[in-house]
Amino acid sequence: MKKTVDYYLNLKYKINVIEIDESEGGGYLLEMPELGRLSTCAWGETFEEARAMLLEIQRDNIKDLLAKGLEVPEPSSDAEYSGRLNLRMPKTLHKRLAEIALDEKTSINSLIINMLHECLGGRSTERMIDKGIQQAEMLLQQLQSISVTHLHRIQPQAVKESLETRESVLRKTEYEASSFAKVS
Repeated sequence: MKKTVDYYLNLKYKINVIEIDESEGGGYLLEMPELGRLSTCAWGETFEEARAMLLEIQRDNIKDLLAKGLEVPEPSSDAEYSGRLNLRMPKTLHKRLAEIALDEKTSINSLIINMLHECLGGRSTERMIDKGIQQAEMLLQQLQSISVTHLHRIQPQAVKESLETRESVLRKTEYEASSFAKVS
């Protein structure tokens, strides 16, 4: 059976939703990470607007891949995972989890699920911060090479202005990296 654009559009791809704070312009950022190298992102002032844009981009990307005879990634099936996990742990840890669950008036299962969500969300944020730091370091290296390469042609006042500009760019990059982490 030859797979068509409609075949892929009817598959249930995972959609990540990030609500952007009003102080950063507001709106919604949606992403389809299961499309691999085509990981599609769309922004809209409303969720509906962002979703419509995301689906339009998804359709165009799939259509383009099929026209070129390339493989279109399919979403992972939920059937691969039962949602059950048999876990062994020390009795002391089990006791501590039971105490916390009792204090929070929830089940141990719900408590563990919430803790796992928090942990995994933190890892995602850490990866984004690490990427931001790497980008800032690369930018710093580029700025340093520009300053050193052109230093012999610049007057002392121009050197001072260049260094002030570099410091300003670094502060802006640090601010953007911290803002990026807040979005997550």
